[in-house]
Amino acid sequence: MTRQEQFFYDNAGYSFNPATETPEQGKRRCAAELAKAEQDALNEGWRCRWGRDDDGEYCEMWTSGGTWLLESLSGIEDPTPEYRRVVEAELALQAAGTVTRYDREDVDSREWMAGYRHMPSGAPVGDRMGGA
Repeated sequence: MTRQEQFFYDNAGYSFNPATETPEQGKRRCAAELAKAEQDALNEGWRCRWGRDDDGEYCEMWTSGGTWLLESLSGIEDPTPEYRRVVEAELALQAAGTVTRYDREDVDSREWMAGYRHMPSGAPVGDRMGGA
């Protein structure tokens, strides 16, 4: 198990299919999936931005350059640094499932982007996974 996988093994939730795997196998699989999603998001240049609103904290996953919002989660109460990293990896995992269905080179013409918020030019976005 890599160091990244160990982090998610120790800090993230997991699921398992009792017909095909043990709880331990499911926990290891989920840790590996989150570690891969985290690295893939870094490789793609996706960035997370954290903020606060009336419902608590929120996290948004943006494309490289901060142009398109890929995924978000809100209503997060007092997240620890470890939980923030787990949230960011889970958003990356969800975003990867959406983006892989479309041509990454043609962002502006994707019909599915019409439903996503556009970030105004010059608005702040974190310079790495983990926020602004």
